[in-house]
Amino acid sequence: MASDSIGVIELSNDLDLSDCGIIDISGKSIDLAGHTIYGKPYMTFIFEGVDCSIRNGSIESTRDSNGGTATYPLYIGDEGKTERFLLEDVEVVKGGIDIYNASV
Repeated sequence: MASDSIGVIELSNDLDLSDCGIIDISGKSIDLAGHTIYGKPYMTFIFEGVDCSIRNGSIESTRDSNGGTATYPLYIGDEGKTERFLLEDVEVVKGGIDIYNASV
């Protein structure tokens, strides 16, 4: 997603992550700065990583071709290592959070 030398990523606009797949944000903090990350429903983007955070905004799934939205707009963890992942002041719109294969 970003260079290893970048620790904080601050959004200046809403961001469509449809079909991005797995996004490793290890060692990074994503400051949504009041903006929204969104994407098509059903696991089109999955955050994973170690010592990372997402803050200050919202995450939402858009409607699919049948007019439905995902039950879980936010997916955390997949096949990689996911530990010490912080969500702070994040609204998950129209659904919940699916935490998969992550350590607590």
